[in-house]
Amino acid sequence: MNIFKLFQIVPEKKQEFGQLFDRISQLGEQLSDTDLKKVTATAGLYGRIAYADTEITPDEVEKIKSILATDTGLSKKSSAIVTTLMLENKVELLTLEEHFYTRLANECMTVDEKKSLLKKMFQIAAADGTICLEEENQLYGVASHLKLSRQEIVELKREFKEYLSVFQSGSQQR
Repeated sequence: MNIFKLFQIVPEKKQEFGQLFDRISQLGEQLSDTDLKKVTATAGLYGRIAYADTEITPDEVEKIKSILATDTGLSKKSSAIVTTLMLENKVELLTLEEHFYTRLANECMTVDEKKSLLKKMFQIAAADGTICLEEENQLYGVASHLKLSRQEIVELKREFKEYLSVFQSGSQQR
């Protein structure tokens, strides 16, 4: 016996790609399905990194808006709206829905696109001058879920080493 039929309850439609995907798809932008997935994955992962330390700074927000406007093909207005949607869903990005964004990226991005995405995530984490341990851990976790090699991750870490908090605190003690 189906309990939903018994009590005449209509279950909520399962969200295949999360709330952020659903909300971005309603923007009215003429995006292909692949581009919509890329924009959602990108915004979701940017938000996840920015919120890794449970605070999104104004510098990080501006960096996200800037990257979205130049890299996604969205208008500046839509990029700002996507950033706002990302901010409104920041808790979900780091908890309930985090798996959607790497899955979407793996589904529709090449290895080079994923490496570029990770590099921009490093830029967002470094926007406030420091990549804290929480952000570094999230970057490593995302890179692993994006199926990037350890060597690719290490190369990016080297590029941003002056922003890593472990190196900054070590140089301040000297």
